[in-house]
Amino acid sequence: MSHRKWPSRRAILGGGIAAMALPILAPVLGAQQACSSEFRSLCGMAGRFFSSAGSAAEIGHAYLALTADEASPDALAARLLEGRGDLAEAVGRADYDGFVSALRSAVRADRERGELVMLDSWLLPVTEVRLCAVIALSI
Repeated sequence: MSHRKWPSRRAILGGGIAAMALPILAPVLGAQQACSSEFRSLCGMAGRFFSSAGSAAEIGHAYLALTADEASPDALAARLLEGRGDLAEAVGRADYDGFVSALRSAVRADRERGELVMLDSWLLPVTEVRLCAVIALSI
């Protein structure tokens, strides 16, 4: 069995220009037309957050293969925002700085609570992986 080479965490989590085009292009391509406003807002913010939409989508697809109940955009958005008032508020206001701050807090809380997902020998916070899944469903 061969192991997949995953991109570095730093390459995925930095800010990137290429990913900024995602919220502009996705509606044109029809990826977000039937989705909730929360999911569309998450797409835009995730597109700004990740430096490589392709790498984030790869992780997101791997996660979605394990969790069929989160494979719809609206179900995924609901699970990502559930119980995370600061994150949900930032998404609702389209406040990117608030989103990043709330996301960092949510990821830290995931680690503290042990809410982690194992993907190909990587142990990642569930919030971060779900945000990758948002990218996967939007492109």
